[in-house]
Amino acid sequence: MKKLIISLFIFVSLFTLLSFNVHAEGSGDPLPNFNEDFESYDLGKTEEILSFRDNWSNDYYTGESDGTQQLDVSWIEYEDETKSNKVLRVTNIENDGSFFFISAAKASRYKNFSVTFKVKVLDCKEEVGGWFGINCRKEIDARYNGTNGMLLTYRCYKPSEGKPYFPATYRYMPLTQLDLTPETISDYGKNATYNVFESYNVSEENNGWVEYKIDVQDTNYKMYASGKLVSDFTYDKKAINTFGYLSFNVCVCDLMMDDFNLINHDETAPDPIENDDPTIPDTTTTENKTTDDDIINNDKQTEKTNNTDTKKGCKSLVSVISILPLLGLSFVLLVLKERKK
Repeated sequence: MKKLIISLFIFVSLFTLLSFNVHAEGSGDPLPNFNEDFESYDLGKTEEILSFRDNWSNDYYTGESDGTQQLDVSWIEYEDETKSNKVLRVTNIENDGSFFFISAAKASRYKNFSVTFKVKVLDCKEEVGGWFGINCRKEIDARYNGTNGMLLTYRCYKPSEGKPYFPATYRYMPLTQLDLTPETISDYGKNATYNVFESYNVSEENNGWVEYKIDVQDTNYKMYASGKLVSDFTYDKKAINTFGYLSFNVCVCDLMMDDFNLINHDETAPDPIENDDPTIPDTTTTENKTTDDDIINNDKQTEKTNNTDTKKGCKSLVSVISILPLLGLSFVLLVLKERKK
């Protein structure tokens, strides 16, 4: 009988251990929501406010760049002379190459989420305008070089010009060649299907403030402005349907941002990144410029890797399942043997 109990203990232990190894990947509690109203920070440049850097990050804060486009362009300040509301002010309108980003929740990684934030545009480049928005599912926590994440933006203009704003989306591509819009969709972008794509006007009813919302769920992306659905599309590339960093981005604008709220819809925490290397080649130079072929090959390679990982996981599961009958048979034989004694 003693041998029977020992055998039973070994069988249960092996089954539990093997089951844990199969299901452990991707487990863990989901990341918490992230809410920011900027009221708790001192006034001044964001790069000099340590408490701000406890909640937000970029490649200058982490020492991975010289901060050329991240320094002296963002502040915590009061919205107006009443000093009743603190906001994030971003001003990088003077340089066509200026590209500011800050990653939410200290560079946490999300897959499915909803983000709301308010923006008041004060100024933009004449005629060409500027843009702001969310870059999500970023492979690396760094600035946008045309090859990092799904960039969901709102194109804006000088308030005095009275032009309507409109949403624009970019994925793994130069801004002017393969932007995902109904009018300019390319051969590479045909897997993006649009249901809605509308411009909208910014009124002065709320003193120029507009609330924006972005919903990301698996392959579907929705963008709202003042409660109006302005963009709804599906992008089914596996390479982007995964966890990634999330940042608020601004290009050639002078604006205020407030009440940034991120609601996490993920059911589990992201898997740890193995061999995470924050170094990124400078794709903005002529020598290293990313071509469309490079982009397509990169997506194909990422999908190949994802498929390989999936196959490995399936093989591991099959191996475990194939062992269980043998363990069960061994246990039955031991029981029969004990009974004969």
